[in-house]
Amino acid sequence: MARTRAELSITYHEIARRLLLKQDTALIAQSMCLPEESIKRIMRRPSFTDYLKQLEDKAYGQVDQRVADRARNMKEELEAASWEAFDKLKALLSYASAEALQVNIAQDLMDRAGHGRTQKVSSEVAFNVDSITADVLLTSLRKEEAARKALEERGAPALVKAPIDLDHPVVKKAQLQQEQDDREHADTEPSK
Repeated sequence: MARTRAELSITYHEIARRLLLKQDTALIAQSMCLPEESIKRIMRRPSFTDYLKQLEDKAYGQVDQRVADRARNMKEELEAASWEAFDKLKALLSYASAEALQVNIAQDLMDRAGHGRTQKVSSEVAFNVDSITADVLLTSLRKEEAARKALEERGAPALVKAPIDLDHPVVKKAQLQQEQDDREHADTEPSK
């Protein structure tokens, strides 16, 4: 039995309404007493997809506009409140009776202005040292240490304030590598 135009319009509307409610096609077909394949066939029709798009735009367009308006209003309210909060902090900075409070406010304002405390960041770098690199490194360190001591003996101002740490793991590793290479080299040299 063929459906009338009014019945199709009602059917389109009901299917579209249920799709907007995120119901799946099996549930829509069952509740409308239609085969699921019929629901899917209707959903593929260009006239139905256009109708569904119009309903989505109408339903979600209003919601989207209200959300956008609310977000804009909230932003404006927050900006207005932030100036009030800033004025309050400035007043407290000048007139608070507790010095600790004044210090906290001053630090907070400096942090927010990008002039907060500096933070130390340290990292360790691990690398492999071959025998040639170890020899060059040790020779350079020994020359630098000798030059530093010579300058100190002459009373010259130190070029580098911190002495080289010869006990540092990297330096120790280079020393061990150098000693091992020296032993291997001594073993391979022909005896005289």
